[in-house]
Amino acid sequence: RDSYEFRAYSADFLRRFLARLTPDNLRLTLMAKGLPSSALESRYRIPYRITRLAPELRQRWGNAEPGPMLAVPAKNPFLPRAATLKPVAENAPAPALVYKEKGLRIWHRQDSRFRIPKADVFVTLATARANDTPRDSVLARLYLMLVNDRLNALAYPAALAGLHYSIVQGNGGILLVLGGYDEKQPQLLDLLLDQLLGLPIDARRFTVMKEQLRQLWENSRHDRPYLQLNRELTTILHHHRWPPGDYLAALRELRPADLEDFASRLLAQTNIEILSHGNLTATEAGALGRHIAARVFSRGRPGPAPAMRLTVLPPGIDYLRRLHLDHDDTAALVYYQAGAENLATEARVQLLQRVVKGPFFYLLRTRDQLGYVVYASPQTALRRPGLKFVVQSPSRDMAQLRRRVETFLREEFPPLLDALGEEEFEQYREGLINDILEKDNSLSARSHRYFKMLALKYYDFDYQRRLADAVRSITKADLQAFYRQWIQEAGGGRLIIEAYGRTAGDEPPPAPGETQLIEDIEAFKARMPSSALPEM
Repeated sequence: RDSYEFRAYSADFLRRFLARLTPDNLRLTLMAKGLPSSALESRYRIPYRITRLAPELRQRWGNAEPGPMLAVPAKNPFLPRAATLKPVAENAPAPALVYKEKGLRIWHRQDSRFRIPKADVFVTLATARANDTPRDSVLARLYLMLVNDRLNALAYPAALAGLHYSIVQGNGGILLVLGGYDEKQPQLLDLLLDQLLGLPIDARRFTVMKEQLRQLWENSRHDRPYLQLNRELTTILHHHRWPPGDYLAALRELRPADLEDFASRLLAQTNIEILSHGNLTATEAGALGRHIAARVFSRGRPGPAPAMRLTVLPPGIDYLRRLHLDHDDTAALVYYQAGAENLATEARVQLLQRVVKGPFFYLLRTRDQLGYVVYASPQTALRRPGLKFVVQSPSRDMAQLRRRVETFLREEFPPLLDALGEEEFEQYREGLINDILEKDNSLSARSHRYFKMLALKYYDFDYQRRLADAVRSITKADLQAFYRQWIQEAGGGRLIIEAYGRTAGDEPPPAPGETQLIEDIEAFKARMPSSALPEM
């Protein structure tokens, strides 16, 4: 946000400017369903009508008294009185667990690098009720939309005072984030908790938000095919994720009374984890966290954090999922899941992606002109490394796309990897290390990095250094052996997702060998092995 300093005040200029704000200088645009029209816009063929304001309306507006909302705003309670830096009690290298009790853990690090009077606070309210079923997930999303809708006006003064917040639905419940000047963060936090813990359900706003969600999920079927493939991949891999159709089916039946009942039970059992980083002392962070817990547990009691689970694909089997889309293009996604969750495997997957993405793009996009969307990217989920290859084409059928990707992976890339010189290999490796170890350029960037590590349960917060060390130890021979074992010899799980457009023609038969067609995602996830993040 830009900042401005106003050094002069001209009452005469403001009076002249305000004198021009009259009905005679007004152009009013009204957009709504069912309005009468008299013409069509030439390019988009949108009906419209242009009319003059009725004289009686202009006269009534011209004689109106100033509205009560047109007033000087009240004193902003969120403005800091003294944005001061606090002495750093201990220059700890990473966040430390400063408080722990049943259902509550508080992590804290006082900033010693950026030295600004700001702090970031992440509050995770983990509750199974927020995402246990598609219905619960939709209800939680609706409720948080209404909370944020209510806060738009109430928290606006805080935004003007350099504070910001977000309240969103997370994988394990609700994530509340505070940032900005730390002095008045407790006041803003109480305002957020007031709404989160005691929001009355407004039936009119409920209808508006419900309609927004309906449009969002109905329109998702018109997303570009490669986006739908990626969403399908996420749905298959992550437990407690469902396709848009399941959310829509749950949404249609919901009424305000359903949301009132859900909100009363949402935080009945909650596990709270808090991360504080910035211009707060450990004592302040502990007091803030205990205050949050007292308010949340007044609505329920401490409970276990729900486990976030990931579908594990056994090696040697191709799993196939097919989509039929309202689109002209055909698209395919080939996902390889690594067989282990450790830094050595993560390092090899990331380095392999660095090496493979250029040839994949050049051969399939630049040379063969399969389509505009061609890429290879890492797909790490809950610590489990993976690699995906995506192609979307307006001119090739599925059999051609499948064959082309297979040819690249089996025949074209291995010789390119073998021919890679040591100097070029070193450039790939050092480039990845430099990116991993890139320094945080702001307090917020470092805070978000810490939170990401906490969410993945890397409690030493030393993931980047250890990953860089793992990359540094990789040789070209290591990478060749890893590719051969993982990709060529099917040492990990593989999932293929195909999107057939309107002109795709018949579905080709599944590839020869061990191939299993996924017809029901929930049934598939229920019978497959899964993994979860380790407990502390």
